Amino acid sequence: MGHPISLLQPNSGSTRADAGLSAVKARRLQPDRRLGRQLSVVLGTRGALAALVAALALWSDLTLTGLAVLFGAYALIDGGARVASTLTHEPDQGHPRWSCRLSGCAALLAGLMALVLPHGSPLTLAVLIGAWAIVTGLLESTAGVLGLLDAALPRRRRAGNWLLTICGVVSIGTGLVILAWPDADAARLAAALGFYAAVTGIVLVAGAWHLRSAKSMT
Repeated sequence: MGHPISLLQPNSGSTRADAGLSAVKARRLQPDRRLGRQLSVVLGTRGALAALVAALALWSDLTLTGLAVLFGAYALIDGGARVASTLTHEPDQGHPRWSCRLSGCAALLAGLMALVLPHGSPLTLAVLIGAWAIVTGLLESTAGVLGLLDAALPRRRRAGNWLLTICGVVSIGTGLVILAWPDADAARLAAALGFYAAVTGIVLVAGAWHLRSAKSMT
């Protein structure tokens, strides 16, 4: 009498193989999710910092020296966070490493110059803030547009590039307005910086939320 044929063996082997593949995929996704959470925290922190700067610039009676110190501190912290984010996570298509690194270095340089020369003229501070805003905006908008043109990028990741592009366009516009306003006093410069910081804060918080949502879907 022959041995009975088990019809469950192929399915059992397939089930074990699927379980093994699922385990490997889960192990691979864990670092990506962890890094995504870290980056979302960085973006959220930068957004909260920008909101604080906007509140101080728009609703505080700042002198020219106070505005220079506020801008210098903001540029240093934001630039340091940008550069640090490129060292703590893998390259991300929605937030290109080269854009964060270059814009972070530009912010660090502008922040140092503002703090070293806090008693400069309004024109000097206006040129410094305007040039920083334009350079940052060009880097961000270029990275955002290149990401939008990347056909290999998943649709749910394109929202991050739209936010990056919007932030870059606002930054360029703010820089052009400041440079076209050479006789602006501290109050007007503070209003321009506050508007930029408010929009940037909203975009960064939205980007942090989107990134966390996108990582949770992978």
